[in-house]
Amino acid sequence: MIRGKIKTGMLIACILIAASAVIVTDALSKTRSVKDTERAAARTGKALAERMALLKDWSDRALSAGPDEWIGNLDIPEDMVIYRALYGGHDVWAR
Repeated sequence: MIRGKIKTGMLIACILIAASAVIVTDALSKTRSVKDTERAAARTGKALAERMALLKDWSDRALSAGPDEWIGNLDIPEDMVIYRALYGGHDVWAR
């Protein structure tokens, strides 16, 4: 009875090892072309440029506000933070 359980366990282990070898071989055999990489880089660059332009727009708005004007109520995207230095320190920030 114990030998039967050991053989079953070994069989399951061998099947799992074989399956993982097939999956790894399949994953490694699929190479990405240079054009796919270039296309992904171009998309990422475009998205980054758009976000930087948006951040510049919001920072220009914060800098154009008067020193007594609170910029904490700017409705900027939640993943951006703008600090404005007043009188030598970070007195005001918007998020």
